[in-house]
Amino acid sequence: MLDEIIAVPICFVVWAGQYLSRHGVMPAPEYFFSRDI
Repeated sequence: MLDEIIAVPICFVVWAGQYLSRHGVMPAPEYFFSRDI
């Protein structure tokens, strides 16, 4: 269970970092909760 607790924030940071490197801005919260990805 501890590995899942640690993995979620790490995956989120990587996901947000990739978006930031591509677009030059942090993603809006709607980006993570939208079905249109």
